[in-house]
Amino acid sequence: YDPIISFLIGGVSDFIKNVTNRQLIEYSSKSKIEYFNAVGAAYYLPEEFPLLSVSELATSVDGGVTYTPLVVNVDYFVDTKDDLVLSNTSTTGFLTSSISHNSGRITYRGGYVTTPLDLKLAALDLVNHYYKEEYIPSKALQGASVENPVIIIDGHRAPPHVQRTLDLYRVL
Repeated sequence: YDPIISFLIGGVSDFIKNVTNRQLIEYSSKSKIEYFNAVGAAYYLPEEFPLLSVSELATSVDGGVTYTPLVVNVDYFVDTKDDLVLSNTSTTGFLTSSISHNSGRITYRGGYVTTPLDLKLAALDLVNHYYKEEYIPSKALQGASVENPVIIIDGHRAPPHVQRTLDLYRVL
């Protein structure tokens, strides 16, 4: 057991969640509720993807005080291929109302059931990167110098290949 590596694993995990703006696996096993502007919206793209299931989609005409559930395959369609929820009418969207605040509420499960292997490898590379202090761009050791290619991601130095992997999962 190495307390430094344990500390780095926790830090790298938080760093990845922060950089990607996603939870990745947390909401694959429990439901997430999101509120959105449903007025005139022809579709809704949930924050967590891939979209696994939608347990409820509801609309509100009073700013989120009360909600009316919509019926799947009648009022809306779930597209798990493109990870979105489509209104049955593209001209009016989910709702026609004058109050858009919290006019839509979705309860769904999304994300990865297990962490993707390329993301696991990037996390391990990042732990190793920090453990070996490779975040220092260059070092001189007894007359020899070592150049470490690093880039800045959200104020932190990381290897370029890790950034490329994180960009695949990043939500802007």
